Amino acid sequence: MNTAAWHLEFLRTVRTPGPAIAVALAALFGAGSPFMALYANEIIAALDPSGTAPAMPDPTPQSSIGTFMDNTVGPLLLAGVLIAALALAFDSRPSRALFHRTRVPRVADLVLPRWTVASIAVCAAYAVGALCAWASTALVLGTVPLDRFLLGTAISCGYLTFVTAVVALSAGLARNVLAVLGIAAGILAATAIAAQIPVVSGWTPPALLGAQVALAGTGEVGDFLPALAATSVLDALCLLLCAWLCSRREF
Repeated sequence: MNTAAWHLEFLRTVRTPGPAIAVALAALFGAGSPFMALYANEIIAALDPSGTAPAMPDPTPQSSIGTFMDNTVGPLLLAGVLIAALALAFDSRPSRALFHRTRVPRVADLVLPRWTVASIAVCAAYAVGALCAWASTALVLGTVPLDRFLLGTAISCGYLTFVTAVVALSAGLARNVLAVLGIAAGILAATAIAAQIPVVSGWTPPALLGAQVALAGTGEVGDFLPALAATSVLDALCLLLCAWLCSRREF
């Protein structure tokens, strides 16, 4: 294992503002989730003076976690795609690409550290937000079992690793950062559409996001094992394809 590549990628990531911004956003949404659930009817009334919108049910700890997910997933996915694209599109500048490629024996030694560190950064931001949501929900609406909540957090992070793996595959298909972002957005949109098909929905990576709310209630871990298995296979496939495509790229 090329430890220098891992160390370099860790230093590069912690010195960029992206992970810190992602943590701050997730923490803000997490801390505010029970209040948004508590005052949902007032917020709706302010946005809909005509009063045609249906009233929300009384808030519960589980609905607070659902509010956290609704508010956080979109911005965090955007942040995760950006963080991963900036890390994995190492061929966007030929001079920088040659610098990195001449210091490792295989392209995989560039891909794996960058995917791993980017995944850890995004998952850490999500975990911070989830813990803030758990703490504020416990103070305002009632407690959620911490062990089940943390298990739901870990399962939901599986989807975030898939997002960064998709960005890695996109970086193998294109060099330019904007092109990488566009391809990744298309693939993620396709998986979101596939998740709406009942026959395969339980096997798709987006199904993992449901674990956070489900395990805060009466859901079972076994419901998410097919999606975890499929996501693990897709992660490995995306990384292998990225390394293979990048190794065949000419300058």
